Amino acid sequence: MGRPSKWTPEINARLIEFFDREPVTNVEVTKRDKKGNEYTVIVEKPCFLPTFEKFAAENDLTTATICSWVKPENEEKYPGFLYAYKKSKDLQKNILIQNGLRGLYAPAAFIFTAKNITDMRDRQEVTGRDGEPLYLPGAVIDKNNLNDRVPRSTESHSEGQA
Repeated sequence: MGRPSKWTPEINARLIEFFDREPVTNVEVTKRDKKGNEYTVIVEKPCFLPTFEKFAAENDLTTATICSWVKPENEEKYPGFLYAYKKSKDLQKNILIQNGLRGLYAPAAFIFTAKNITDMRDRQEVTGRDGEPLYLPGAVIDKNNLNDRVPRSTESHSEGQA
């Protein structure tokens, strides 16, 4: 038998609390103009983006343990953890979006992170004219069922060659 689980009901609340933070804080910064006069501006500073890796490290866990607790078949064994995990993912995504839209992250880093830790992906719609299904000679691709294989032409490419 393996070692005892570190899961307790309190870990569910700690997980949500860890991820539930304001995306930015306003900080007063003193600057000087060209004449040396001081003035104060308010600058938005992004919060530390919470991650499951950091939560695991701070709670003497591994991300593999968290992934195990999240499995649907373990929902009864770790009640409430799946909800806490999904809620935390939503909170994390909101922080990322809010700070990305404010321009507080480098665009490439924002896009890379969004694609890798959220459900956001680049997607292209491929349709024919006026949104109709795309027509290819010998095949029609249904944009709602892109897993269907496109039939290959039965004609030989060597026809007409001697």
